[in-house]
Amino acid sequence: MGHLAKELQKYYIKHHGKLLFTNGSTLNQLAFQMWEKLHYSQIDASVLSKVINGKRLFTPSQLDVFCLLLDIDAKDRSKLYFS
Repeated sequence: MGHLAKELQKYYIKHHGKLLFTNGSTLNQLAFQMWEKLHYSQIDASVLSKVINGKRLFTPSQLDVFCLLLDIDAKDRSKLYFS
């Protein structure tokens, strides 16, 4: 697992076999919210899953939207950017 994937672990839990993010969204719901904020492009549930599992990285705009939707503060956002 990569550094970013390890840092992202504090923003979700596994509940009944599904990921539940700190904003109450499941993986599919969060991916859809991100897709909307990214002007209906750049991300889907499989991309988000790959990021969570350390198989790929967020683009800067994807990370911005992830942080916005989960209300991640500037200090923690910085940690994510440098992970």
